[in-house]
Amino acid sequence: FTRLLYKRAPRLIVNSHGTKNYLCNEWGLDERNIHVIHNGLNSTHITSLTEEDPVFEWFNESVPIIITIGRLAPQKNHECLIKAFSYIRKIYESRLVIIGEGPLLRSLEKLASLYSVSDHVWFAGFQSNPYKFLAKSAVFVLPSKWEGFPNVLLEAMVCGIPVVSTDIDFGPREIIDHGKTGFLVKNNDPKLLAEQILYVIKNRNKDSIIEIINNGCNKVETEFSMELMVKNYEEYFQDVHSIHLKQAQF
Repeated sequence: FTRLLYKRAPRLIVNSHGTKNYLCNEWGLDERNIHVIHNGLNSTHITSLTEEDPVFEWFNESVPIIITIGRLAPQKNHECLIKAFSYIRKIYESRLVIIGEGPLLRSLEKLASLYSVSDHVWFAGFQSNPYKFLAKSAVFVLPSKWEGFPNVLLEAMVCGIPVVSTDIDFGPREIIDHGKTGFLVKNNDPKLLAEQILYVIKNRNKDSIIEIINNGCNKVETEFSMELMVKNYEEYFQDVHSIHLKQAQF
């Protein structure tokens, strides 16, 4: 039904070029009818929320915290991150914070126990203000198998921490310039993910990582601001209105 509805729509707005390509290549939609407008972010609001105290002892320690946010469902692939974390723990003292709820909670808790990292993983559940945790973590990781346009990457960048994401078809590669604003790794490869996270946390206080953090913040401000998104929508609707007016004159 959704595919039929999309095919009959004279115009579509999608939030990533990856989504547009999928609709064209897999569903046979006309690319001329699909317009990409990336999601925007209210960075001022998010920044104000980072000032709250996380009120959790790990965030008062010097041990680096790896953090992820997302529904505990197969798409988000927390299993890969927990396996990667088990490799990291053998080399570097660290913690893993997983924010989110979902049907895989019990199986992920069992997996953490199986890999002997339960004492170093906090399943934090739903958090109304995740930004206070993001801002005090060493690195944000998105291990997803697929995404549309993951706003959480933008949110982590605004919170001033480096980001590591799987290099999947939609979203992350439109946000992250590898080695400049964050890092992309092969999908569903725990060892490669662990190596990239290790690189970040080992060098988190060095100029190279600080530059990446600053680049990420700047990219959000210039390319993914709320103001830019609103402007793009306004211009698009004005163009559509103009087209209809011209058509109505004939």
